[in-house]
Amino acid sequence: RELEDRRTLRRKPRKDDVEHHATHTVAVSLCSFYTPSACGGVLDWRKALASSEYAKEVSSWIEGPLDGILFDVEHNNFWFDEWGAKPESFEKQTELVKEKYKTYPVLIPIYSHRYIPSEPTDAGNPIFSVHQTDIIYYGNNLTNYFLHEFLIDAPEHFTIMEKPKTIRFWTNIAELNN
Repeated sequence: RELEDRRTLRRKPRKDDVEHHATHTVAVSLCSFYTPSACGGVLDWRKALASSEYAKEVSSWIEGPLDGILFDVEHNNFWFDEWGAKPESFEKQTELVKEKYKTYPVLIPIYSHRYIPSEPTDAGNPIFSVHQTDIIYYGNNLTNYFLHEFLIDAPEHFTIMEKPKTIRFWTNIAELNN
């Protein structure tokens, strides 16, 4: 790793190097203050690898957005137009929503009810704040999110991403809430 770091320093820096460094710097700073054991809003991913019970907890966090959507379908008359005609029974609605949900990018929990989409698999995905169907952008990318959530000043050479990426389904829901 040290050799890799030296090679990175010797070549001409690229724009993504600066963003990676800024994200890494912010993440390392946060980790020193917000460890999983000290902060209930952070998942301990390593613990999930070693404990089937904790792995279930991680799964419940990942399933949280679906559960919230289904709650709003049942109790708040939520229905997304792209799902087509709304079935009469809640059971049929649930079946349809779950089928559609499987096609959307998985939301990976970051902290509390903040999630990053699993797709696309390149840098710069936005962070969503998810509470049922009250879904909003909470950061245009991971670094921007850390700066916003934890009130950290941006590193000197950090470029603020002006607009979040469009993410299948999730952007549409976020735009409904604007």
